[in-house]
Amino acid sequence: MSEFTDLAVQSRSLFGDKVKQLRRSGFVPANIHGSGIESVAIQVETPNLIKLVSQVGESEIVTITIEGEKDTRPVLISEVQKDPVSYDVLHVDFRQVDLTKEVTVEAEIKLEGEPAILKTGKAILLELLDTLEVTALPNKLPSEIIV
Repeated sequence: MSEFTDLAVQSRSLFGDKVKQLRRSGFVPANIHGSGIESVAIQVETPNLIKLVSQVGESEIVTITIEGEKDTRPVLISEVQKDPVSYDVLHVDFRQVDLTKEVTVEAEIKLEGEPAILKTGKAILLELLDTLEVTALPNKLPSEIIV
């Protein structure tokens, strides 16, 4: 668990094929959705989003401030769509959460140390799971599980 990360965004008015113009001007299209709220189309500055995605996993809360709104929105990164060739971020979905209700997310599993059998050189370790589904209050979600 870490402190909340803040992200300032703007409402988006370009949709469909016009989002290419948005990307060329240095923004990434995104949406905020969630249970009981109306979906909101937003745009995020590309450098800020790339920095956010590299620092925050899908189990860490991001506090979004939409330009022109006085209230902030606690969200989790739901999905990041990337170009298969250039790996540029094409679109991001954020899931708005209620901090008083439990949510289920995937937490990354990190293996620590080395089993004694591997030191003999006669075994191979296969990591079959790299995430684990976790249910908790949004501000109590672990960013990783160390095994």
